[in-house]
Amino acid sequence: MMIGIGASFFIGSFGYIIVQFWVRPIFKYRKLKKLIILDVTDYINSIPPEGESGGIHDQNKDRIGKMRRHSSDLTQCVNDVLPHWYKLLLNSRGEIPEDASKHLMILSNTYKYDHAQNRIEKIRRALKI
Repeated sequence: MMIGIGASFFIGSFGYIIVQFWVRPIFKYRKLKKLIILDVTDYINSIPPEGESGGIHDQNKDRIGKMRRHSSDLTQCVNDVLPHWYKLLLNSRGEIPEDASKHLMILSNTYKYDHAQNRIEKIRRALKI
């Protein structure tokens, strides 16, 4: 009876550690990546082509704020939350979230349509979208 109790306690503790420190951070990263994909797609569809009146920043202040938040959230997630083995897996796949974070921040400070498209393409390559 005591062996069963001890074994169930050990298995429960091990399961909690796996879920808390591996599964939840990976799901958080994937959810954030999906949000970035949706918001970047929305952003590129909302900016006017070169030559139309109005600047990118004038019409998209809330979307620019989202890009900055996503950049800081992605940096925090990769540096503080993701397990080291998952970062290595991402690097082996060619997915570089640190670069995507950098390009998201630069995108939020971009004023020209062509430059915004260039940054979005770099974000897509960095996240393997």
